[in-house]
Amino acid sequence: MKEAPVLIIPTTNTTKTNYPTENLSVASENMFLQATSLGLGSVWKAIKTDKFDGEEKIKDILGLPRQYKVINIIPIGQAKEECKPCTDEDFSLEKVHQEKW
Repeated sequence: MKEAPVLIIPTTNTTKTNYPTENLSVASENMFLQATSLGLGSVWKAIKTDKFDGEEKIKDILGLPRQYKVINIIPIGQAKEECKPCTDEDFSLEKVHQEKW
């Protein structure tokens, strides 16, 4: 994150949505797809882990009102390495379940 030229911190007003975490997750995924289409690298950096809860810290740094939800930071920049797409050999039918586990 220290080297990324851009950090995106998606936020949503919890008083205007019933599903803030889900909405932020979908918005974040769309940002990853757009970054990839532009030839840029991106990654999900969680701000809440077992050892650290950074949501309030982020709100304080950015001056966000308390009703806003923050779940991640998205660094955007030039990728250090190219991620190769999955191949047919990576696919396993053993991981597919229909109707029951």
